[in-house]
Amino acid sequence: MKRFLLRPFFILLILLSAGTSAFADMNADIGKLSAKSTKTKIAAIERLVATGEPKAVAVMQAFLDGNLFIKKADKKIVIGKIISEKFTAFDPITGDVVGPLNKSKVKKIRINNRLRKLIRGSIAGMSLLSPDKAVRLSAAKNVFKSQNADMIGLLEKAISKEMNEDVMTAFKRSLAAVEALSLIHISEPTR
Repeated sequence: MKRFLLRPFFILLILLSAGTSAFADMNADIGKLSAKSTKTKIAAIERLVATGEPKAVAVMQAFLDGNLFIKKADKKIVIGKIISEKFTAFDPITGDVVGPLNKSKVKKIRINNRLRKLIRGSIAGMSLLSPDKAVRLSAAKNVFKSQNADMIGLLEKAISKEMNEDVMTAFKRSLAAVEALSLIHISEPTR
């Protein structure tokens, strides 16, 4: 189980250290988020993470928040929000309004706890290296709350690149919490 959680972080680290961005067909990967198979969804999430694109973060956040839908007519994936008491759909790549839709014309894309955990970690990992200070601070808080040991390497990388003192403090606090929790889990006897 831990193996599938580590893959997106290794992909992200390789891409960031190489200084390149993967240009995958984001539309195809977004479309695969509606697949019935969790494995297919995991692979799509990993490819979206590998792009390093902020739009991928927005799509994954919408998925996590229960705002990712598939239009029944053309099977196109949209982000749905209630605006002025009307359900409005947006293109996940461009952000353009697809139009107000009747909610009966779309189906919510299902997400399970395994995917939620993967997405939370992926969003936090991508956000730790964001150029926006507020996003980095928020990511540090999310990592602190999740205390996911898989984030240690990414936190260390983020700390080595961080120039802002407030963000650096938040990163170090999160790293200390994650490392402490991982030590507790290591020292716990197995039953």
